Amino acid sequence: MVSQDAIETLTRELAADPDNVGLLHARGRAWHRLADNERAIADYDRAVTLGLQSAALHNDRGVAWWHRGSDARALEGFNAALELDPDHPLALINRGDLYEKRGDLTRAATDFERVIDVQTAVLQERPHDLAALTMRGAAANRAGRLDDALLDLNRAAELPNPTTKVFRHRGEILLKLGRAAAALADFDRCLKSDPHNPIVQSLRDSATAALENKAE
Repeated sequence: MVSQDAIETLTRELAADPDNVGLLHARGRAWHRLADNERAIADYDRAVTLGLQSAALHNDRGVAWWHRGSDARALEGFNAALELDPDHPLALINRGDLYEKRGDLTRAATDFERVIDVQTAVLQERPHDLAALTMRGAAANRAGRLDDALLDLNRAAELPNPTTKVFRHRGEILLKLGRAAAALADFDRCLKSDPHNPIVQSLRDSATAALENKAE
C-alpha cells in the first residue's frame, strides 16, 4: 500500500544512500500514486541523470508527465522506453492511448495489436502467465475487443495472487459492458491495496454514477 509512511521510509533510505537509483525510482512511483507528479518527475529525472536506463523508468516518467498535462513530454517518455524495449507492454499501451487521444487511430491500433501479438506468443509457451494475460487483456480492451479482453482477465483473476491491475482492467471492461455493480466490486478490490490510485478512483466514480442513474 502506498502511503505517506512509505514516502517517509524511502526518503530516510535515500538520505543514507542519495544516489540509489532503485530507491529514487521507487519513491517516484510512490509520489505518482499520491498524485504528486512534480515530485515523481524530479525523482525520475535524478535517476536518469545518475545513469538508470530502463524501459520501466521511462514509461513511468511518461505517465507522470501525462498526468501533468504534457502530451509531448509523455510521448518522449514512452518512445524512450520503447527504444530500450520495443515490446514493453505498458509503454505500448500508454503510447497507444496517447495516439488515440490525438486522433491517430492507425498508430494507436498498431501499438495495441503489437501487445496482443507479443503476449499471445508468451501465452503459447506459458498459458497461465499472469502478466501476459493481464497485458493482453488490457490491450484487447483498448483495441475494442471487449469479449477477448474479459476472457483473458477472468482467467487472470482465477490464478493465484492476481494483481490489482487485473481487477482495474476488468472493472473498466465491465463498466463499458454496462455491468456497473460488478465493475464497482473490482474497483473496490483495487482500492483496498492501492487506495490513492487516481485512475481507479475516477473509474469507481463513473461506476457509482452509472449505478445511481440506473436506480433513478
